[in-house]
Amino acid sequence: SMQGEFNRLRTARIQAESRADRLEADLAAQAGETERRLEALSGENERVATQLAEARAGRDEALSRLMNSEREAEEEAGRLRAENQELRKKLAKARRAKTAADADALAARQECLALRRVVEAAAAGGSRAALSRGRQRFELEEIHFDQ
Repeated sequence: SMQGEFNRLRTARIQAESRADRLEADLAAQAGETERRLEALSGENERVATQLAEARAGRDEALSRLMNSEREAEEEAGRLRAENQELRKKLAKARRAKTAADADALAARQECLALRRVVEAAAAGGSRAALSRGRQRFELEEIHFDQ
């Protein structure tokens, strides 16, 4: 039964070689599939990396625009504050000028009234003496207003 043992070993070897061939084919198929998956994942990884880089670039650009807008707004606010301060100074100066003009106008009205009284007194008295007295009164009033 050595022949039987030999046949059994030969059959076992044939089966083992057959199984090894199947395993080798399976391994080659798995390796090919793994390589395809690796290539697909690598492509996906590159795509995601590109999207990420684009998103970061967009974010950086938007941030830069925002910072520029903020700087411009701060500069504009500074210009407006300076302009406001200048306008307040001009307003205060205009108010002082108006107060002085109002005082000058009041003095001019009072001078007109005093002149009117002189003219009326002279017309009523019909004399040079009345005109002279009126003129003296006007001059006294004028001295009073100038002080």
